[in-house]
Amino acid sequence: MGIVGERIKECRLSLGMTQESVAKRLGVQKQTVYKYEVGIITNIGIQTIQRLSEIFYVRPEYLVGWTDEK
Repeated sequence: MGIVGERIKECRLSLGMTQESVAKRLGVQKQTVYKYEVGIITNIGIQTIQRLSEIFYVRPEYLVGWTDEK
């Protein structure tokens, strides 16, 4: 699992969200969120990172590992 996947999972769990609820808000399948979290999909588009940051109330830079500041 890479830093992006770890942070997606950490943010999701800290908000008590399921993979399914995140997937619905992103407009993707639950399996896609799982693949992000475990590192099967590593080339996540900037629009998806931006949307995830909005869902999780964190900075996009935090999700991609550029900063530890949420």
